[in-house]
Amino acid sequence: MSSSIPASYIVYTDGQKYHADPQGLQGLSAISSTNAATVINAALAALASLGGNIFVKAGNYNNPSVTLVSGISMILEAGVTNLNPTVVAGSNLQNSLIAVPRIVAFHSSTGNAGAVTNAINYIPETAFHTYRMTVFFFALTATSFSIDFQLTYRNNNGANRTVKIPGVVGGTSTVLSPFTNTIGSVEVWGSALFTADAGGIAITLSTVGTFTTVSYTLAAVLEIVDRNSLGT
Repeated sequence: MSSSIPASYIVYTDGQKYHADPQGLQGLSAISSTNAATVINAALAALASLGGNIFVKAGNYNNPSVTLVSGISMILEAGVTNLNPTVVAGSNLQNSLIAVPRIVAFHSSTGNAGAVTNAINYIPETAFHTYRMTVFFFALTATSFSIDFQLTYRNNNGANRTVKIPGVVGGTSTVLSPFTNTIGSVEVWGSALFTADAGGIAITLSTVGTFTTVSYTLAAVLEIVDRNSLGT
């Protein structure tokens, strides 16, 4: 199984309920229940006319009665127990040896002329996880700017952290913090891995710095990337 296969739904358990989170397809809704069969079968029904991929994160699924649907693949992360769906013609069941990232927050905005505060503002789950924050910045025109991607979170030692995510400038191998431009268009990508505790302290992503005659697009994605959806 390639990690590049896109998920239509990611199914996971938080220890109390089961959840199916849509991963970008328009018209799909989040599903939650204390019954794993209810969640998985609802996700299958939502994809029945579309096809797609359902990724199931590690956890105990208590032997639900599930029959796959033609055109749908189900990928089980290592650590999935008590889930044995019936495979039918045209469907596919795979076992993954890698952790399946789960998107928990997303931001997209255009026409920004100044700082974007708390573009991501996510309250972590009840156990600490390893997260990945990925950021994309694109200025179509600019006179001058000097900008950082600023990440705040509380680490698993209980310390509040404010850090800058370096950016890679498009068309180069240059990594900068802050990244600057004096004229014309520029693309910048940034990414950071970190562990965050629960405790009600939000994970946030903002742009900070000096903005002079700039109009830019900002996109950011926060994912949980550890193997066990309950943390380790």
